[in-house]
Amino acid sequence: MRDSARTGLLNVGIAVLGVMLVVLVYGLGARLLHPTAEVAVVSSDAADVPQVEILNGTGVDGLASQARTYLATRGVDVLATGNSTSRDEPKSRVLSRTGDLVTARRVAAVLGIRDHQVMAAPQPDLLLDATVVLGADYHTLLPFLPDSSR
Repeated sequence: MRDSARTGLLNVGIAVLGVMLVVLVYGLGARLLHPTAEVAVVSSDAADVPQVEILNGTGVDGLASQARTYLATRGVDVLATGNSTSRDEPKSRVLSRTGDLVTARRVAAVLGIRDHQVMAAPQPDLLLDATVVLGADYHTLLPFLPDSSR
C-alpha cells in the first residue's frame, strides 16, 4: 500500500513538471516567433516633444484613439484626433506640417510606419509638427499588433 501511494505521488509530481515544461516551451516559442519590440520614446526633452494630430482614414472606429494612447506613452503630444476626409486610405502615412521630415520620421518610427510613407505637406496654420493618417494597413502598425504593450 505504501509503495502504491509513493508511486502515485511520483506520478503526480512528474505530471506537474511535465505541464510546467510545456508552459515554458510554449513561452519560449512565442517569444521567438513574436518578439516584443522595445518601447521607443521620441524624446524626453519637453521642448523637443512632437505635436501631432491623428486622422482615421479607415471605416474602423476607435483607431485614432488607440493610436493616441500609444503615442502619448511614448513622448508624443497628440493635440487632436478625428476622421480623415477619405475613409479608404490604403496606406498609413505621416505628413510633416512644418516641412521638418526628421521629426515626422521619428513619429513614424514609433508607430512602425516606413520612411517612404513620410512626406512633406507644410501647413503652418495647423500649429502641428505632423499629421498621422491611419490607413487600411493599420493592423501592421505597432499600436495595433496583438501585444501592443511594448
